[in-house]
Amino acid sequence: MKVKHGFAMTSVWIVSLLLSSCGLWQIFDLPIAPSPLVTQTPTSKPTFAPSPTFTLTEITQAFTVIVPANTLWFDTGLKILNGQKVTIRVTGNVNTWGGRPKSDSDAGGQTTAFCDDWRCPMAGVSYGALIGRLGVGGSFRVDTAFDFIAPDSGALFLSVNDWAFADNSGEFIVTITVK
Repeated sequence: MKVKHGFAMTSVWIVSLLLSSCGLWQIFDLPIAPSPLVTQTPTSKPTFAPSPTFTLTEITQAFTVIVPANTLWFDTGLKILNGQKVTIRVTGNVNTWGGRPKSDSDAGGQTTAFCDDWRCPMAGVSYGALIGRLGVGGSFRVDTAFDFIAPDSGALFLSVNDWAFADNSGEFIVTITVK
């Protein structure tokens, strides 16, 4: 009998606790049952703690892509938004004329040969130089380092400046930081 009474008292206490903590006593129009853990004062008003204040800080994302020399307008997979600050750093070497030694260059391009052919993505700029564009906008010279604030939103494309890509070799390793 003692066990049954203890079980019954525990059950009543749990139900009482659940009903009073959820405010269900009022829904069922029951008197408030005393509970050792929950106390209610009819005249008390809830108090609220002040909300935390959050300060947004500038988020910086860095990406590394490999731009092959034999591809015109390589899609980096990045969408740059208008007003974002973009920093580009480049290492690596490419060859733009079938392996001939004088056509090797870093991302700054060849020092003695300029792409003046109308088929060049950026006429007047060195063969082998790394160039870029946002979306369908105009081209810009990247070289080994370039920083800019995006004037428009669009996908970032990079390319080696050349008009014939089939005989190109090598690659640029490009680190792009976006803020």
